[in-house]
Amino acid sequence: MRLFTIIVVAGLLYCAPISCGFGEPRGSASNYINLHADVVDSNGTVRLTYSCDYSTFDYGGKPVHVYLMALGDPLVSDCAASVDDTMTSGTVQFFRTGMASVYTYAGVVGLPTFSAVTFPDAPSTGSLLIDTVGENIFPGTLAFAALLMYANTGDYVRNDGLPVEISNTVTPFRYHAAMIPSTIHVGDGYDPYMATWEVTHPEGITVRRTFVLDTAPAGVVMVRGATWGTYFSNNPLYINGKFIAYLPGQMNGNDWNWVSGRLSPALFHQGANTITFKCSLYKNTGHWDNYMAKGWGIFYN
Repeated sequence: MRLFTIIVVAGLLYCAPISCGFGEPRGSASNYINLHADVVDSNGTVRLTYSCDYSTFDYGGKPVHVYLMALGDPLVSDCAASVDDTMTSGTVQFFRTGMASVYTYAGVVGLPTFSAVTFPDAPSTGSLLIDTVGENIFPGTLAFAALLMYANTGDYVRNDGLPVEISNTVTPFRYHAAMIPSTIHVGDGYDPYMATWEVTHPEGITVRRTFVLDTAPAGVVMVRGATWGTYFSNNPLYINGKFIAYLPGQMNGNDWNWVSGRLSPALFHQGANTITFKCSLYKNTGHWDNYMAKGWGIFYN
């Protein structure tokens, strides 16, 4: 199987295991493919190591489709599991073909991560590095899962009801701090179309919140949050008074748009910090954009 490196870095190791409640505990037993995850550094990079075992389910030399998943707050880990137990994890994200991005599971598996892969006839091992920030992967406790399916028949390689291999759990970021405790509405005034919003009336064209960090970040900081109803893509976001980025424009889209990104630890300090949301002025109209934001937080080491 030809797996490739997403990002290459090195550093400290950190793991936070949870127990396997269902499926087949790993113990000394081997699955048809085995996964092990390690946190590589303080920037949220994870090394996923795989090894093949053909003693019970021999797929060596036979083309298979590979589905690779990231599981946030998984129901089961470090075991073989059913598809149903795997999909009932808190967050299920499938890597798309080419490892370019991930999407949240919504009842449809879609295309495999790797199509018609042929593993060597002899047992093999390998690894890949996953940039959890760049891939926008759920930033809490994670496990990784693999599901292999024969390319020519669509049958699971492991056909005894436990076709999914789930790794141990890891926590790429030890610390989390909420930046806004509840939903905010940024804007200049109420309009009837906002009647169904979580917060119907705006607080102002500038909304600032203070959050406290128990310790200063030592590595890259992952920021994650959602916006609702932005129109243009020029509403600015500030951390401790410094411009960070413009929020994505949604053309008044009525859904929560979750975004994430990496920031320098130098932007933050131990103690009180601020996050500031501002709205932009519609050109030639005299009206300001209106939008909501919620769930903004940082994850760091």
